[in-house]
Amino acid sequence: MCPRDGVHLYILNYSIDMTQFIKGFRFQYGLRERHSFSSNGHVNASDLKVGAVYIIPRNPTMHPLVRGTYLRTDLAYSTRVGSFEEWRFQYIKQFSARFKAQGLASFDLLRDSKYFEVGISWDLDAFRTTTSVRTIRSTPSFIQTARGSMGWDRNTNSLLFDNRQQVGRAGVTVRMFVDDDNSGIFDEGEELLPGNALTIERSSSRQVTQNGITRMTQLQPYRRYNFRVNEARVDNPMLVASHKKFSIITDPNQYKQLDVPFYTTGVIDGRVDKRKDGELVPLSGLRIHIRAIDGNFEKTVRTFGDGSFYSMEVPPGRYELSVDDAQLVFLRAVSIPAVQSFSIQPSAEGDYVEGLDFILE
Repeated sequence: MCPRDGVHLYILNYSIDMTQFIKGFRFQYGLRERHSFSSNGHVNASDLKVGAVYIIPRNPTMHPLVRGTYLRTDLAYSTRVGSFEEWRFQYIKQFSARFKAQGLASFDLLRDSKYFEVGISWDLDAFRTTTSVRTIRSTPSFIQTARGSMGWDRNTNSLLFDNRQQVGRAGVTVRMFVDDDNSGIFDEGEELLPGNALTIERSSSRQVTQNGITRMTQLQPYRRYNFRVNEARVDNPMLVASHKKFSIITDPNQYKQLDVPFYTTGVIDGRVDKRKDGELVPLSGLRIHIRAIDGNFEKTVRTFGDGSFYSMEVPPGRYELSVDDAQLVFLRAVSIPAVQSFSIQPSAEGDYVEGLDFILE
């Protein structure tokens, strides 16, 4: 309720919307009602809108210029004037991930005016450009726009261009490399690995790789992001990351540097013999457990016919090696020593530890 010139005015607004799907078409209906009540009487005005959307199926039998095309039409009717107000028709065709064409035709049925627009959009890495031609009341105009942003990555001293707005956003510069000198720091000449092996959990960031360096943009500032290394995407299966999971908090208007060193996994070998009548007899099929002291790595290998065992792809770290307890009970034997401790040193060539032997008494 609002007073106007001494007259109390009551206004009631409400709307009703409905969507219906029929054979690939999506129909939309909308009703807007406005009621004004005052001592001078009741005034009612309503607008009715009907729209239809159809996307041509991406059927391989259809011509590429047709399939996947988005079509939409809308018609508006006003009870206030008792006539149709506007009719619109829209066309959008995404030819590729970077190129799009669109068209729009709008007819103002009350004022008998027409509006037409056709345009194409190119989504390049450095910027976005749109070229369009418009006609309003028979007056044509040509419009050319280009949008993008520019940033400086001080970690690599690089000037970067992006087709999206970056002001206020955060970014990450990722270098995944084979750490030849075990320093944990990237040095010139060390091998760079594909950056797509690093992913952000629950994020739709944009990734661009250039000269072996991957940059992730469109991140929210002051937010903690969890990263995970997918070693399956690294061509060399012998390489492992120093940290498989970690998190950082991003800063606004800058690229934060992430260096992820990789090392070649180690190889261990040994043997298990049982003392019998003063002689050492090799045992085959015995389970040997490998457990990390400071991590979650666990692995079980078996001895061969000659009593020997070995294991590859053991990440750098400290470990304990032991014979399976259940099998020791079955054999009524004790292991000497009960546990073998060893370490795999991080290196580009990989570490090799031998002589991890057990004797069962």
